[in-house]
Amino acid sequence: MEIWNGMPFLSPLWARSPRVVFLHHVHAEMWKMVLPTGLAQLGHAIEHRVAPPIYRRSRIVTLSSSSKKEIVHRLRIPADQVTVSPPGVERRFPPAATGRDAAGGCCRPSGTVKRFELLIEALVRLKARQPELNAVIVGEGYERPKARGR
Repeated sequence: MEIWNGMPFLSPLWARSPRVVFLHHVHAEMWKMVLPTGLAQLGHAIEHRVAPPIYRRSRIVTLSSSSKKEIVHRLRIPADQVTVSPPGVERRFPPAATGRDAAGGCCRPSGTVKRFELLIEALVRLKARQPELNAVIVGEGYERPKARGR
């Protein structure tokens, strides 16, 4: 499983197993908004020119029909390779009454934003039923030490 969040890990080049790639959206103009010119140009080139041919035969999962259209149009990934899977919210995490926190930001359930601990717990339970399961989580971040301990 790969999460292509701007800069891809290019898993089709090194992962010789079945895989799925989560791509929430194309970053497009965002590169210029958050990075200096040279890095923005590099990020845009990798996202739009280098990565698409590498991922052309990969199964891509995205969150909405509009994201799928953008992936197909901007990255030229074949439409039949892109599946829309809208995010679900469990009943135990209802939105707050106002939908905003005191600072005006979006309300989130307690814990980390990405909730990697839930993924790891689910993988541990699944491994008990599917002993051949092998999951590789690629990347760095502040949650890595905690995740590594599980």
